[in-house]
Amino acid sequence: MRQVRSLGIDGGNSYSAQFQDLSAKTLLANQRTTFDIQFSEIAKILMRTRIDCAPLDVQSPVRVYVAATEAQMLAAGESRTIILLVAQPAAVRIQALHLAQRGHAGLVDAQRRDGSAGCQRRCLNVDCETFGDTARVCSAVRLSLHQQTEMAIVDKRDCLTHLQDATLELGCGSRKRHPDAIGIDALDHECVDIVGDVYEVLARVPTASVKSVYSYHLFEHVCDLPKLMSLLERVMQPGGILQVVVPHFSNPYYYSDYTRRHFFGLYSFSYLACDRLHRRKVPAYGREAGFELSQAELIFKASPPFYFRHVFKKMLQAVFNLNRYTRELYEENFCHVFPCYEVRFEMRRHNRAAPR
Repeated sequence: MRQVRSLGIDGGNSYSAQFQDLSAKTLLANQRTTFDIQFSEIAKILMRTRIDCAPLDVQSPVRVYVAATEAQMLAAGESRTIILLVAQPAAVRIQALHLAQRGHAGLVDAQRRDGSAGCQRRCLNVDCETFGDTARVCSAVRLSLHQQTEMAIVDKRDCLTHLQDATLELGCGSRKRHPDAIGIDALDHECVDIVGDVYEVLARVPTASVKSVYSYHLFEHVCDLPKLMSLLERVMQPGGILQVVVPHFSNPYYYSDYTRRHFFGLYSFSYLACDRLHRRKVPAYGREAGFELSQAELIFKASPPFYFRHVFKKMLQAVFNLNRYTRELYEENFCHVFPCYEVRFEMRRHNRAAPR
């Protein structure tokens, strides 16, 4: 299975035999489920397996049927689904109908008034034992109905409201290199300030509010590189600095990680930024550049415990980074003889889109 279309994610207090290992992670001492951890585990599986997961194309209003018994849940829809921690678009209105009061007949009447025979396929069934009453359902269920998939955005330290002149570190993981930066990552770690998809988090950032952005080994994992650059162009202030570190295409470790989607060399950002740095010119493919490339440095190193190799490769780094000519000479003639570990790019935000 490579594609999933769903109204939401089912949460519960019990697991089938195949998922019993999740019980210790997601059940509290009172045996109630922590849905945020459930959602996090599901998100990890989706990212690891690259399953295309997106919401069903449904229309507002979305009816949430709150059932008192399992029979009422089954009567309300073909499957039990519940979704948590996903942003609800303002245009989507949620109606909560309590089946314990209305019964199955109330559901049929609601379908007739709606005038849609497909209403039954668009409902969410919420266990009222978990949520208590209808009023709480309206605030607890937040449904993503846009064409693109949305994951949870958790602003752990209320950073999204204080972003003027901010510094961001995208994909910071478990180790943030810049302590004063706002760390953004899809997986939650202690140093992460905003947990969420990088595209969706940047979409929430005000225009021209960020003064600098750092990223270490994130860009090779994203699915749409031009889109990410466009979002950064919007959120960064004129003159702002974007520094990106990515693995070089000659790095042999690159091919071991199945989550990496893009190859990078000296000229990769020359397609996405105005490049007056290199002699070799590449096409823009009709895209106006919002950044100017100011630095592209080849980084050579070896992982521990290969310390002698590391010293030798640092000598190579000094030689091949002497000037523009030696960098371009390396990539054309020596990259498969002396593999490079990564490339560090630095770009400056233009006052406006730059001509190519």
